[in-house]
Parts: sequence; C-alpha cells; structure tokens
Amino acid sequence: MSIAVSVPPSPYTRRRTLILLGAVLLLYIVMPWAVRPLERVLTPGAAAVVGQIAEAVLGLAIGVWVLALVRREQRRARAYASELERLTLRDAATGLGNQHAFRHDLDIALSRARRTRLPVTVVCLDVDHFDLLNLCHGRRTGDHTLRTLGAVIRSSARFGCDAGYRIGDDEFAMVLAADRPASETVTRRVEWNFRERSPRQSSVSAGIVTWTAVRPRTRCSSRRAARSIRAGTSPARCTLA
Repeated sequence: MSIAVSVPPSPYTRRRTLILLGAVLLLYIVMPWAVRPLERVLTPGAAAVVGQIAEAVLGLAIGVWVLALVRREQRRARAYASELERLTLRDAATGLGNQHAFRHDLDIALSRARRTRLPVTVVCLDVDHFDLLNLCHGRRTGDHTLRTLGAVIRSSARFGCDAGYRIGDDEFAMVLAADRPASETVTRRVEWNFRERSPRQSSVSAGIVTWTAVRPRTRCSSRRAARSIRAGTSPARCTLA
C-alpha cells in the first residue's frame, strides 16, 4: 500500500528565497545612497522626500513579503502536522484506523451516545487460525488475508457513521452507529464476504458489544466491555451474553 506524504520544499527553493530576501534588504539599506543622484535634477528637499517615500514603500513591501512567508510556513506546518496525525492513526497494511484511532473514535462515539441516547455497537473480529495460516502458506498469504479483511470491513462500513480498525496482529474492530440486530446483520455480511474473498477461505470469530443509554443494566456491562476492547482484548472476552 502506498501512502502519499507531502514533500517539503527543496533546499534550492529555500536558498533562492533567502537570496531574494537578502537582495531586497540590501537595497533597503543602500537606498539613502541610491537617491543621491536625484539631487542633480531635484532640490535637496525633494530628493529627500523621494528617498523617504521609496524607503517606506520598500519597507512596506518587505513587511508584506515576510508576513506572507510566515503564513506560508504556518500553513505548511499545519499540513505536516495533519499528515503526521493521519499517518500515526492509520494502519499502513490495511488502510484502516489503528488502535490509537480506535480508542479516540470510541471515546467520541460513547460521548455522543450519552448525549443523543442512541446505541453504539463495537464488533470485534479475529481471523481464525491465523498463526497456522502463516505457518502453512507463508507470510505473503497471511498479509493478503489481512488486507482482504480490511477491504471487506471498509466496504461494509457506512461512510460518516461507521468505521473499521486494526487493533492487533489479526484483530480488527468496527464501531457502528447501530443497535445489536443491525450490527449482527453487518457482522454476518462481513463474515460471508471475507470467507468468499480470502485467499484460503478463512473465517473470522466475531464478538459484539452494544452500548445503549436506555437500559442501565446493559449500559454498565457495555462500559466494562468497551474498556476491555480499548485495552486490546480478544473478541471472545468482549462478547455480551
């Protein structure tokens, strides 16, 4: 998987900018001597006024230019910070969010559910016998299997509502803005599509945790399960009865 990263300005561009800035500053410094030839055609007072106006205009131009350079560097710094944040929250192998993104987004989803009193479901997925798959068929097949599951999860998530994450070696999770029956439907679709598309017809084990602010008993159990999921537990331990 290729990841596009913003390319910083080349040393040549920076050197050219510094040379141009130095030339403008040098012109600003020598301005008093540059206007002296005007005294031959103008009165000393008029030549002095022309020199002051030229210095003011040049100084204003330098100030505007420096301000533009500062703003450009600020934009670049924000772009680099945003790109770095995106890369640190993304799993390079599958294109899904990683465990840091999962913790962050799950906290946001739970907070939103408390305000809106709408359900939030977390689905944990674990590739069955993944170590044996790597041992018998090689790491390349194992990586292909993980990428396939990542693609299935992405295609099964609704844009803007659901999200998928890789939270371990062969452990994945989905955060769904849905109740348990709808989440079970999504889970069955993921299981079927993955079995059909995986290179060795692999299967997954799934665990479902639904958090709801309506039923207090379920809310408490789901909170404990959510804490376990954020700590990176396996699907078998995050399934509610």
